[in-house]
Amino acid sequence: MKSLYHKNFLMKIRKNFSNDDNKELRWYTQNSIWVAQRDAYTIRDNAKQRIREEALKEGALQKAEEAAIELLKEKIPAETIAKCEKLPLERVLELQKGIEDKK
Repeated sequence: MKSLYHKNFLMKIRKNFSNDDNKELRWYTQNSIWVAQRDAYTIRDNAKQRIREEALKEGALQKAEEAAIELLKEKIPAETIAKCEKLPLERVLELQKGIEDKK
């Protein structure tokens, strides 16, 4: 909903234009609104996409870590697990230490 100030401002502008100019002004105003809405939707959709991608990466990392834990319990070397699960060796060693601490 347009504010009273906004309505008065548009009324003053329209008084200074002929009917043909008024049509052009209405088109320009509406087009500006559509462009602003499109830009807002694009920003929102891009943010949703980034969040979705981050969630997928986090889920894949969590799954790889769970698999690494199971493989460590089966006494598979940490270097092999890091290579196969594409995890940093340091992280696999941390997981291994966590398993050993629980015993």
